[in-house]
Amino acid sequence: PMPGAVRNAFTLVTGLTAMPVLFYCGWPILVNGWRRLRLGAPNVDTLVGFGAVMAFIVSLYTAIVLHAHHVYFDTASMLVALLVIGRSLEGGAKRKAGRAISGLLRLGAKEAEKLVAGEWRPVDLATVQPGDRLRVRLGERIPVDGRVLAGAGWVDTSTLTGEPRPVEAGPGTAVLAGSLLTQGTLELEAEKVGSDTLLSQVVARVRKTLAAKAPLQQLADRIAAGFIPVVVAAAVLGGLLAYAHHETAAQALM
Repeated sequence: PMPGAVRNAFTLVTGLTAMPVLFYCGWPILVNGWRRLRLGAPNVDTLVGFGAVMAFIVSLYTAIVLHAHHVYFDTASMLVALLVIGRSLEGGAKRKAGRAISGLLRLGAKEAEKLVAGEWRPVDLATVQPGDRLRVRLGERIPVDGRVLAGAGWVDTSTLTGEPRPVEAGPGTAVLAGSLLTQGTLELEAEKVGSDTLLSQVVARVRKTLAAKAPLQQLADRIAAGFIPVVVAAAVLGGLLAYAHHETAAQALM
């Protein structure tokens, strides 16, 4: 058997190390879980926060009042740590996606060279309409989704399609907004402009994905909403039955 002093030392160490994990790292989880509980819509934060706090309180009571060693400080730490690590990984992925959005937005051109009354004139991209004839020079980004009418060149589409090498473009070739013209000059007819371009749709879809919860997260929240009252009811019933069968208060609590 482990000496009492050693057991007491382990209990003290696990209790002290659980406190900052639960009440510092896990504070946002506890606050959000309590807020969702008050709104009558408990979620995973409510489930994890409730489980961690109850494990800590029961362990504290067991160690200080009952002078027993059936403590679960490590459970409180583990529940919070797993959720915090998961949220950290999720946050990193979202930040990476956010940087990708910023990079895509920088691909969009602000102006276009448009044929007006037989002359090429720089115009604001917002004024370009489907059917307009545009010209793109070497080193410029294609401002709209369209089709090449005249000219020839090479277009870098790697940021949109993943194609590692520039592709040749000539009359009849479809081109995408945000692509970089690395060689030649192209005249093209605008087909899709503004929010209708593939570039704009990609950005919009990524933003929508980042703003919404994943289906698995939504499922977990729905399960948590029903899981909490069922488990609490089962635990209370189990404790009452144990106490009714003349178990001690400590045994009934466990």
